Amino acid sequence: MIKFRRQFDNAPNLPGVTFELASETIPDQSLSLRELLINHTRGIAPPVRANYFYDENNPHPDLETMDLVDVQELSMSLADTVSSGKDKLKKLKDASTALQNESKDGNTDSGQAVPSGNV
Repeated sequence: MIKFRRQFDNAPNLPGVTFELASETIPDQSLSLRELLINHTRGIAPPVRANYFYDENNPHPDLETMDLVDVQELSMSLADTVSSGKDKLKKLKDASTALQNESKDGNTDSGQAVPSGNV
């Protein structure tokens, strides 16, 4: 019995996995294997357009140089941020109107000290 597995030992019979899902390749954003090999043999670098330079003064990314998936993820993230901001704003407005209604009814005792003019 072998205690340690080495590169020359026989591998156990493991079942293979077949990829059966639909391809998630985005059109016009990928190169075929043939194009990659031809470019490699000719010394041509892959066409990477993204500039990942971070600038504190300009935190907004350049959408023209971003990959389509990155743009979609950014737009989804921004949409989530906007919707959560709208929810917070709605809660604050509701709380503000509730406080205004309480003050109109003459009920100023909300558990907080009301400052007088002489402090």
